[in-house]
Amino acid sequence: EGFVRAHFDDLAPAAQIREFALRLFAENGIATTSMRMIAAAAGVSPSAVVHHYKTKADLERAVQESVVARIRNAIHGVGTDQDLMGALTSRRQAFDELVRAEPYVNSYLRHLIASGDSGSVEMFQLQIAMVREELGTLLDAGLVREFEDPEVGIMLYWLLVSSRILIRPLI
Repeated sequence: EGFVRAHFDDLAPAAQIREFALRLFAENGIATTSMRMIAAAAGVSPSAVVHHYKTKADLERAVQESVVARIRNAIHGVGTDQDLMGALTSRRQAFDELVRAEPYVNSYLRHLIASGDSGSVEMFQLQIAMVREELGTLLDAGLVREFEDPEVGIMLYWLLVSSRILIRPLI
């Protein structure tokens, strides 16, 4: 169904299933995507999916972790040789490039956040952990200072990286 199978042939079976799940979650939403739909898209039996992921929740968690790893890989260390605004802009550009290269990542995140279920809370927690790590990277590079309240620093970093207005001024 619109998937390019050749891209997945070099992945282990569990990773192939996870990738098809990510794309189906991005297209249809998580709640409306069944394990059977994922099996059909991956060209495997439902029991093969269950062999690798005992429950749909296990598969959802694997997809979440994969998405967070992609984001982390795209932005980690980016811009640490620049000033703060340059680093933030470069990080945003790295994320934008990831989304251009893998548009289903952004669509998946939109579906997940909009669901408001426990998966969206788990993703939020994973993202906060990643933001905390990346703030530490900027701290180690001397680009930011520690805040008395670390949560303020985390939220400020997140807002600055997420906000196109702050990073790319309107002209």
